[in-house]
Amino acid sequence: MQDYMPQWPLKVLILSSDPRNAGRLRLAQEHRDLQIAIRGTRFASSLNVLNEPSCRYSDITAALDRFDPHILHFRGHGGEDTLYFEDVQGTAKAVRKQALAGVLSHQKELQLVILNACFSLDQGQAFADAVGLAIVSEGSILDQDAIDFSREFYTALGHGQRSYVEVFERAKSALEMTGNMQVHLLQRQIPGV
Repeated sequence: MQDYMPQWPLKVLILSSDPRNAGRLRLAQEHRDLQIAIRGTRFASSLNVLNEPSCRYSDITAALDRFDPHILHFRGHGGEDTLYFEDVQGTAKAVRKQALAGVLSHQKELQLVILNACFSLDQGQAFADAVGLAIVSEGSILDQDAIDFSREFYTALGHGQRSYVEVFERAKSALEMTGNMQVHLLQRQIPGV
């Protein structure tokens, strides 16, 4: 696996979605823990995080254009072929993986997509092919495992200029001590190689 290196200073865009007609998630707790973790790292001042809470499907492209992130982190609900954003009433609106991957493929700076959502493994390769790398989970995940993985990932990232692969492996190892989340790092597949 190729070692993709972060481009410092890093811009992270977090798209958070917790539709009112889906199981409630602890997104505020995850964001709080993530901010505390980043503040305690050596490179905290070089890690710029923008959170787009209650993200509607119509907010996606505007947020990408406004922030032009290196990392896109989705926190919310997922299905086999979709991620769930919110509509104007705050209810779940399915966004197909291929359509979103197509949008992301036009982001020049984007290197990594993190799908902190249930059943995102089936979607992951489309995102990895679009931007280079994708971190996804297998099956359903517990809120606490999602929170713990985010905290460990951004702590490892903020403490050193390691590759995304090394940061992922450290966070995965830390999560395996207490959690049951099956997390995977997928890389762009180049046809014929």
